[in-house]
Amino acid sequence: HFLPEMSLLLEPFYTTKRGYYTLKELSYLALSLGYDAKLFERLFQRQGLEKTEYSDKEITEWLNAKLLDADLHLVFNRHSAEYNGKTMKKALQNLKQRTMTYSDIAS
Repeated sequence: HFLPEMSLLLEPFYTTKRGYYTLKELSYLALSLGYDAKLFERLFQRQGLEKTEYSDKEITEWLNAKLLDADLHLVFNRHSAEYNGKTMKKALQNLKQRTMTYSDIAS
């Protein structure tokens, strides 16, 4: 259950650097979409990734390469990994353009 962590999303919040995400910011993204906060942490462990920030291009490449499919397929919303991946790409686009905050995405 992630309700305590969701309280972090109550203030309008954008990424520190437009188009780039820290692990914490990616955790916020996952939470705001209703996924497990450790979604990206598990991916980084599997892939041996250790950078401090990742670009939206890299994240889109991971989604296109289906690296998150097992974690996104038929989760709480019962949608396919493809559908959930498209939703995540749209959220990334909105965060980069600053047309939505994490709390906007969560609502």
